[in-house]
Amino acid sequence: MLDRVRSSGPDLRFSQSRGEEFRTIFQKVYQIINLQFANPDLKGIKGFIFYGETGVGKTYMAKLLAHELSVPLLFVDSTTIARKHYGESEQLVSKLFEEASHNKALLLFDDVEALFLDRTKESSEGWNVSQNNVLFHQIDDLDSSRCALILTTNLITFLDKALRDRLYAIEFPVPNLVTLLAIAELKCRDLKISFEGVQSKIRSSPESFRSIRSVEMLVLEDYVTQLQSRPSNHGSSSLLR
Repeated sequence: MLDRVRSSGPDLRFSQSRGEEFRTIFQKVYQIINLQFANPDLKGIKGFIFYGETGVGKTYMAKLLAHELSVPLLFVDSTTIARKHYGESEQLVSKLFEEASHNKALLLFDDVEALFLDRTKESSEGWNVSQNNVLFHQIDDLDSSRCALILTTNLITFLDKALRDRLYAIEFPVPNLVTLLAIAELKCRDLKISFEGVQSKIRSSPESFRSIRSVEMLVLEDYVTQLQSRPSNHGSSSLLR
């Protein structure tokens, strides 16, 4: 349910290859959180919603912010704390905010549409309404000098309007071709494989690669292919004979 990320940070090299828009978003959010942590009287922004397609860097951004702010990151997988039994999720949500404020931390709810669904949706149930009300109360009482709240979602329209109204929403755009190529090249260097084949595939079909994750998967597939083409020093497994 909850991962505490304190000492090991994200790979900072990738923050330099994610493009100007990513850096602009980082600077904006970093400055806001940093100022509010240092000034208890600043209460303008209770938290953020990072939204956009899968694999565009929303979760990575939260990890990078916690690292640069030198605060713990409390990572919550929203799909694991949704409970239909009355009161369970509500208690968990309250405890998470309490722990984050106690530790002066960044509290991240990942894929939040799984937890705080719009109350007007047909698929919404009574326990969704109760969870949302607890979250609204926690946000309204949040001390922004002690806790920075970030929610990530691929489906912002599925979130309750009252939640969207309480937080500052930032859209993460699909990375452009130059950014995707830079990330792919860095991944290829890490895996010690040729970049040429990966670059050719991305350039020949850019519409197939609209996220950082899709590029990373392409690099991994190329890595496996290149490994299989290399001669083995240990012979073949007996299972393959």
